[in-house]
Amino acid sequence: MRVNGKDDAAQPTISIGGHVKSAGQVRWKKNMTILQAIQAAGDKDRFGSKYVYLFRQKKKYKLNTKLLDHQSYKVPPNDTIQVLQVGAFGDR
Repeated sequence: MRVNGKDDAAQPTISIGGHVKSAGQVRWKKNMTILQAIQAAGDKDRFGSKYVYLFRQKKKYKLNTKLLDHQSYKVPPNDTIQVLQVGAFGDR
């Protein structure tokens, strides 16, 4: 598939997994936030927690998507986001 004269393989992406409706690669967009990236994967599924792991350059960060500062956290291409499962205490 070609987009704007370029192959999809050349388009920058972010990997999103865990408890989202459509896990896999999503196309990265300039100034994309962590919340926008999750929404691009169809949003969280019914087991998706407010907590996510962000993997960047061999480092792991735990973020809370209910906090405004974390919602607007910018994600560059090649980041990986893992939406965690709701815990026993209902951390939605």
